[in-house]
Amino acid sequence: MFLPLQGQDSLHFELQTLQIEDRHVRQLNNQLEADAIQNSTSGNFAEQMSELSGVQVLRNGNSTQVSVRGFSGSRVLLLQGGIAQQEQQWGADHGHLLSQSSLEQVEFIKGAETILYGGNAIGGALHLKPSVIFQRDTLSVFSALQWHSNNNLISLQERLQWKKNKTQWQAGFFTAHSQNLRIPQKTWQYRNRSYAIDNELANTAFTAYHGNWSMAQVLKNGLWRVLGTWVHEKTGIFPLQVFSQYPEHSYKIGSPYMQSQHQKLSSEYHKHFGALDFMWDIGMQRNERLEREPYGIAHKLNLFDVQNQIKLGIPLDRHEFVVGIQNQVQAQNRAGAEFLAPAYFATKQAVFALGKFSLQNGINLQSGARLEYLHYQSKAYQNFAEALQRNLLGYAITLSLDKQFEHTRLELSLGKNYRFPEAIEWSANGVHHGAFRYEKGDASLKAEENIHLDFALAQTWRYFSWQISPYLNYFWHYIFLRPTGVFAPSVGSGQIYQYTGRPVLNTGLELNTSVFPWDFLSWDFAGDYVFFYNLREEVGVAFSPVPRLKNTLDFHFVQKKVKFGIKLSHQYKFQTLYLDKNEKFTSAYQLLSAQAHCKVAMKKQSLNFLLGVENMLNTRYQDALSNYKALNLAEKGRNVVLQVQFGI
Repeated sequence: MFLPLQGQDSLHFELQTLQIEDRHVRQLNNQLEADAIQNSTSGNFAEQMSELSGVQVLRNGNSTQVSVRGFSGSRVLLLQGGIAQQEQQWGADHGHLLSQSSLEQVEFIKGAETILYGGNAIGGALHLKPSVIFQRDTLSVFSALQWHSNNNLISLQERLQWKKNKTQWQAGFFTAHSQNLRIPQKTWQYRNRSYAIDNELANTAFTAYHGNWSMAQVLKNGLWRVLGTWVHEKTGIFPLQVFSQYPEHSYKIGSPYMQSQHQKLSSEYHKHFGALDFMWDIGMQRNERLEREPYGIAHKLNLFDVQNQIKLGIPLDRHEFVVGIQNQVQAQNRAGAEFLAPAYFATKQAVFALGKFSLQNGINLQSGARLEYLHYQSKAYQNFAEALQRNLLGYAITLSLDKQFEHTRLELSLGKNYRFPEAIEWSANGVHHGAFRYEKGDASLKAEENIHLDFALAQTWRYFSWQISPYLNYFWHYIFLRPTGVFAPSVGSGQIYQYTGRPVLNTGLELNTSVFPWDFLSWDFAGDYVFFYNLREEVGVAFSPVPRLKNTLDFHFVQKKVKFGIKLSHQYKFQTLYLDKNEKFTSAYQLLSAQAHCKVAMKKQSLNFLLGVENMLNTRYQDALSNYKALNLAEKGRNVVLQVQFGI
């Protein structure tokens, strides 16, 4: 669908919301550019994406994932190589299995275009854009070394790109190793017992190996790209009982731990046939999640996924259309001494259409529809889960209008969407060790359905830009985990959480402002508010984001071949405003961060140095989106980051 070939006339059907081209208003673009990724002090995808408005981080120690307007997991789709990532079916504590070395530019898609991706994009889609095809034969090398003081994390990233004639290759590698997380907390109170933890969370060391490669072949009036990725991650699980066998300040990972693997191979084919634009994406992937306890393997879930998608772009006068079909096959098997989710087989078939119409007076109208069918069949397992068979039909429709004035852009979007339940939501019945809780599914759950309304107003002037984006989602059946007031009887099982379907209201707004009086100075202010409410019990929805305010002052200047910059950030998060029953309250907190970077250009080479400090005041806080809050554990303390990058 995206042909990143500069200089070639093609149908770029990118219908993202509010794309205002101005170098000072990156947040209004709904994109995270390469410079922002490279200059980030964070070494993981979710933390980097939290720079975008409306995006926060769902935490579980070293494991993180994005939360978009309160939606996470299988409601936020990650798209890479034309294929959707499939690692979020196992619960909300699972991080994104993405190759860090493949991240160059990320686009946040919402509004009408999500009709192309189905119910798993009900909260939006994050598109990991491929590399731009070079115009000339080129060889480029990028290396990055990063160190974090909090847990002595050391990471190394290598990326090589070269183009010869009409073929471009890319290969990348990333590895990271860390010790235990350090927190500003000396004692830990849990279930009427007290433990000495001495500012360190036992057995939270982390290790990761990522690899990726791609080959792009420039065709006559087209492009063919093949992409392969491989991810292996292992992280220790805080043991709920602090035993002496866990060494301090060590890179060693003991039991319990969780291990995740991901392999993917995909192909994107894009060809112009006269005025028509033909796009074919096909790929397969394997995702594995293992949780090991001291006695042996507790859970081992292995998911195999194949996807096929064909789209046809049809230009007509000033209008554009895309029609297409999608097919998906999934098979999951399970092993281990305990039960969490069943073995199952599922197929999805979908048809969709999306159009963009240029009307009079500069008004653009976008409209689309999607119809999808799910066949699902799971196996019974002892007394934990019954065999299930479900055949569900879902549909989505959307309509949006936008108008561009000289300094102002308006957009309005209205639609109806759906999402099919995941296997864990229907059949869970066991301890989710990585999330410190016992989860129970509900076989009677129906597909989620909602109506949504989005509005956005953005203005850009010479020295100032701003945007406000209120939204409303009404679900007459929304599936979420509700904490009960009961703890599971076995040691380490934690609190019992029940998957539940309820009518829910999700509404809020995002506000962004940027002031840039001089080329060397800019100030950005961002705020977002989410109201997530269970209308039946009249309580909040668990793990809902709290309101957030963020101020960033960016000072930078260029002197010949040297670019120097200083960034100061202040973030304030409010206390929990709306709690579910038996959910833990979190207090308001504020964090200060600072960063200095220097980039030196030398003929064809460049050096980039970065020094950053996160949580400068070593503030003790609990986050509303963290699994650690239920354990009365604080989040990561002060962290100094050093980074060196080299490019040719």
